[in-house]
Amino acid sequence: LGMYHPPAAFPAVPHHSWQDALLLQVKDLAKHKDSIYFKDSRCIAIYDAYPKATVHLLVLPRDTSLLSLDCATPMHLDLMQHMSQVADRIVAHLKAAQFRKLSFKVGYHAIPSMRLLHLHVISEDFHASERLKHKKHWNSFTTDFFCSQFASARNSGKGGARGHASGEV
Repeated sequence: LGMYHPPAAFPAVPHHSWQDALLLQVKDLAKHKDSIYFKDSRCIAIYDAYPKATVHLLVLPRDTSLLSLDCATPMHLDLMQHMSQVADRIVAHLKAAQFRKLSFKVGYHAIPSMRLLHLHVISEDFHASERLKHKKHWNSFTTDFFCSQFASARNSGKGGARGHASGEV
């Protein structure tokens, strides 16, 4: 894991829907190499193109068939646990290396706006972002709309994988 340095600009999304931008990124890692913070054989962590806090990363599965929590089955539990472990490692590293005074949340949006399951790693200094412009942005990280990584993984395959307690780390 390295230092947190988001790129100054992100590659434009071609004429596809913006909702598929994460899918396109995973499918063409070479084109998006500057936006990758971490990668292993099962997942990648990328800088959020529209960060809502000082630190905002997304942990994505390399398996592009896992589009959302509602698509998760018991077969995905191991992958989701791996994604959570990666997120926890990232938080520990960032707190030790750069952001000692920040607290972090790790979780999923109950109703995501983008296709491809993605786990948010976000610092709780939401006031630091000029991209937190609307009430819906605030609510998406500070209410039950933000699902704990643990509750989500635990409920995988039980009529959807949604949990309801925020995951603070």
